[in-house]
Amino acid sequence: MSLASLIKTKTKVNTSSKTPQFYNAERAAFIIDMTIHENEAVRIAACSNKHCPAKILQARLLDEEDRNVIKAILMNCNLPKKAILEFATKDHRSKMFDNDDELIAYVDSLNLEQ
Repeated sequence: MSLASLIKTKTKVNTSSKTPQFYNAERAAFIIDMTIHENEAVRIAACSNKHCPAKILQARLLDEEDRNVIKAILMNCNLPKKAILEFATKDHRSKMFDNDDELIAYVDSLNLEQ
């Protein structure tokens, strides 16, 4: 008996009752858990990841107090430009970044318009 035929006779068909919506909800819950984790390094990694959804980034930008995490959120390419503008013009925490050359250069490269 060949390896291929042995595998075919021994394996079962995998039928999952879980829908793509279930997996998307699980993924979103996991990302949210990582963005509110107690460890700053975990929050930075989650918020700087290019797969982090914009809605989660915007929610975290409103609540986050740690400077490094806020910077990671602001420099994420998924964060809408409007959210960056609102943060810079209406949020008192934006003063933390007045002398941050890296963030200033990044925002300058975005060509933000009001």
